[in-house]
Amino acid sequence: MSDRTSTTVRTLATAAIALAALGYLVTRAIHVPLTYDEAASYFSYVAAGPMALFDFNVATNHFLNSVLSRLSHAFFGADTWALRLPSLAAGAGYVACAAAVSRGARDAAVGLAGMLLLTTNPYVMDYLALSRGYGLALALVLGSVLMLGAWMAHPPDAPAARRACVWSVGLGAAAVSANFAAITTFLAVVAVVSLRLGFGAWRSLGAAALPAARMRWSWRTLAAWALLTTAFSAAVISREKVLDQSLFTPVAVRVAGLFEDEASSIRVFRVDARDRLRELDRGPDGTWRTGELGDAWGLRVTLPVSVDR
Repeated sequence: MSDRTSTTVRTLATAAIALAALGYLVTRAIHVPLTYDEAASYFSYVAAGPMALFDFNVATNHFLNSVLSRLSHAFFGADTWALRLPSLAAGAGYVACAAAVSRGARDAAVGLAGMLLLTTNPYVMDYLALSRGYGLALALVLGSVLMLGAWMAHPPDAPAARRACVWSVGLGAAAVSANFAAITTFLAVVAVVSLRLGFGAWRSLGAAALPAARMRWSWRTLAAWALLTTAFSAAVISREKVLDQSLFTPVAVRVAGLFEDEASSIRVFRVDARDRLRELDRGPDGTWRTGELGDAWGLRVTLPVSVDR
């Protein structure tokens, strides 16, 4: 088989895999009902007031997805596919990046195997068709790593390489806004960029023949990435202060003003994150105690009809 024929076959195979992956994502986004997390995100951040977008008291708010889903909801309504449109767009970008990674492999079989691995993982594909931030973060991380590789393949001060570097760090930062779990990847990208720029700037100190513009760009970019990393890290770490320890302290339930036969008819349940109920026993002092509520969303109390008064 000639090189030209091999290239054509490889391109057609990659395109077929990409179209199959995109077809699966679109079909799933249209026909699979909303999950609990998607519905919670919709009611809490998309259908609520504008300031709800900045409510980070719980991890349900994947900020970038909430913003984009709100825009999609404003233009296209509350259909399932409309709420998932940002993730579908991310899915298209993810598949395009996977194809770019595949083309970068010298061996056609290795490239196609990589394309299959990136586009047939069920967890990845499911997240790319949900109205949540996971799919957005995955696509942005893959794009960031792809741009990082493009930057590393050229001298860091070349104009095209500079653009690739900015794209790499920018996509990594956007991934953090889609899901805070991407902070580790973002820090890794910034570390690689900082080390390369720092090493290049250090070497340039003893090379008077190098342009001053190159030295300024390296140091300024290194400082900018350091500040950006510090800002994102502070934003993520500060979330620990939102989850105050008082949220996990035991809760005691007491009902006053009832006769004993009415009080004994009351039932108190713990409700965990999956909406499962666990009934609590009433203590000798007439109090229901929960124990620590680290895995619970709340309580449910049922009263007898006779206490309607």
